[in-house]
Amino acid sequence: MKKYKLYYAELNNHDDIPCIEFDSEDELIEEVIGYILEPIDIVWVLAWDGEVFVSNESLIIENILGSAYFEEKEVHIQEYSSYEEAYKIALAMKEPNPLCYKN
Repeated sequence: MKKYKLYYAELNNHDDIPCIEFDSEDELIEEVIGYILEPIDIVWVLAWDGEVFVSNESLIIENILGSAYFEEKEVHIQEYSSYEEAYKIALAMKEPNPLCYKN
């Protein structure tokens, strides 16, 4: 059975992004909500299956995760100190999409 993977980059991580594997989607979501998304002054980039969300509200990230379906079974969460940094990364993630830039 394919594992669910969480790639979580903490603030100021300059190393490879660690991957944590889970047996179920529920386990992954419980780990993120129960441990990782503490309400602190950071901005999260949440990405999976080509979708990208940016927020500094842990409750918003929790709600998105709780209602999401992970077709690819991989979730990426990264912490940033500002929206500027987070949106640069989010934009780079969406560059393959033809709607990323207006021609």
